[in-house]
Amino acid sequence: FVTVSPKAGPAAVLVHRLSRADTQQPFSKLRGGQESQLAAFHPKLPFLFVASPRHVRVYHLVKQTLVKRLQSNCRHISSLDVHPTGDHLLIGSL
Repeated sequence: FVTVSPKAGPAAVLVHRLSRADTQQPFSKLRGGQESQLAAFHPKLPFLFVASPRHVRVYHLVKQTLVKRLQSNCRHISSLDVHPTGDHLLIGSL
């Protein structure tokens, strides 16, 4: 599972594995100085979706690269969810 602490800087996103009792920090630095708000895994592929206040970044966990940067038309992203098939990404705003 993944945890997010928006004020923690580069350590804002932590990926935990209960089977190994291990925690990893996937990012050594944040791009653009934006703080991470939410995170979710793709249900079938090794992708991690990380939402900042106005953007969603898609990272490939195996290659450890940024795949895509999505821009929302809302001022502040308050919720993020991935459809169980993985075909759709849903974001919500206040």
